[in-house]
Amino acid sequence: MKIINVSIILLFGIVFLGCCDCATKNTSEVGDTTKNPVNNNPAAIQTNKTVAMVEIVKIDVKSETEYSAKIEVNQIFVDDAYPSIAVEKSIYEVVPNFRIGENKEMLDNDVNLDLKNFSKKKPGDKVKVEFFLSDNKWILHRILN
Repeated sequence: MKIINVSIILLFGIVFLGCCDCATKNTSEVGDTTKNPVNNNPAAIQTNKTVAMVEIVKIDVKSETEYSAKIEVNQIFVDDAYPSIAVEKSIYEVVPNFRIGENKEMLDNDVNLDLKNFSKKKPGDKVKVEFFLSDNKWILHRILN
């Protein structure tokens, strides 16, 4: 009789622990969908890109490949595929995004040539550019005109 009572208590204990484990799993699954309600894939970094007509406010040039420029956004060209986080009439400091090859050499291409030529611009010049925010700095990605 004692063996039957111990067996029943042990059986209830195992069932109880099994249910507790299920409740924990369900809670964590709900938490995961709350973090990313659109889908069950891990969160992806959304690429931001601003295409804008800008006016150069100031440009600090050490060389044609090492410079920074303060630009004022005059007009933003909206692209629904890439959200723009830049704001019209705001000033941003940008640095060039030169294309680099496998051996860390600067590639000889039109994009890099345009970025080099940008270093020769003067305050007041207006240029159509593509730029984006990366970590904590604005990157001049491409010159469009």
